Amino acid sequence: MTGPVRKIRRQRINVNLLGTLGFSPTVRWKDLGEFDEQKLEERCAKVVAEFPPQVYQRAVRYLYAKESKSSHEIERETPDQQRAEQFIELLRQAWQRDFLNKPALVELQQAVVDPRYANKGWRSEIGEQIYVGEALAPGVERVHFAGPKPEDLDKLMDDQLRMTVQGDTAGYYRYIDCTQLVKVAIEFIRETIETELPADARFLVKYDEIRQRMKDIVELPNRHADLFVKLCRQNGGRLSKGKRKLEEFAALRDEEIASLEAIVRECLGLDGHQGQPTAGLPARDDITDRATSCEKVLPDGPPRPTGRRRQTAAFPPCKKATSD
Repeated sequence: MTGPVRKIRRQRINVNLLGTLGFSPTVRWKDLGEFDEQKLEERCAKVVAEFPPQVYQRAVRYLYAKESKSSHEIERETPDQQRAEQFIELLRQAWQRDFLNKPALVELQQAVVDPRYANKGWRSEIGEQIYVGEALAPGVERVHFAGPKPEDLDKLMDDQLRMTVQGDTAGYYRYIDCTQLVKVAIEFIRETIETELPADARFLVKYDEIRQRMKDIVELPNRHADLFVKLCRQNGGRLSKGKRKLEEFAALRDEEIASLEAIVRECLGLDGHQGQPTAGLPARDDITDRATSCEKVLPDGPPRPTGRRRQTAAFPPCKKATSD
């Protein structure tokens, strides 16, 4: 992949790097696999058109909340509602705002981590070495990516992230190959368009139908109704004997519970046994969080691997990056 052509008259060459001479990531188009941006845009427009605008917005809201949760998990953080909302708002701004500058990137980092441990600038200001890796055993880490040495950062991040090649580790990052990163990003976009977004939107449509039909049986408080559907779905479409004893359902008659269970089973395609719904609905237990658009609580997603996190490195990533 190349960038716009810039003529350098003195050397009589045309420069078509993606970045600058000081820093230019490289991306090998042939290694990206099948990718048609126009088709993805058309598919996205078709998915959006399939659902009412309010349902689409709620589904997008859920995806924002899920991204916020996963970003905090990388930092081993459990955010309160205020911090989660702050990060979601920053995600919303990504379409209109330029984050490729120091104040904006620092703001993003501060929105993710606990305020007591948030940085006020680059890592060079605190002398912290970081890496992305996974824990194999106590004290044993597998490193997937090591960041440049802290003392190199000011020079590397100079001029709004346009790197200048200086320092012991800078040479590793000047023309870094980002092909696999771009390939993964494309797959994430494709999965969101083809799977996550339509599945979440379909679920919300079904959930709204469940809640509306439940009102014909009994007018439960919102929290009680959300809890009933969540617990019922977790048990394959039936409220377990133990959950029936909860105070939220103590006032319900047996016939009312049976009618409510039938509504959940019919709308979600459950058979009354513990399992997952059919009809292309998402196979997760975060039903309440999705249906309420994550206004009050963050969703519980599937288990994530322990790796891909930011940590202080206990050892240098390579010989050239060590401090003598």
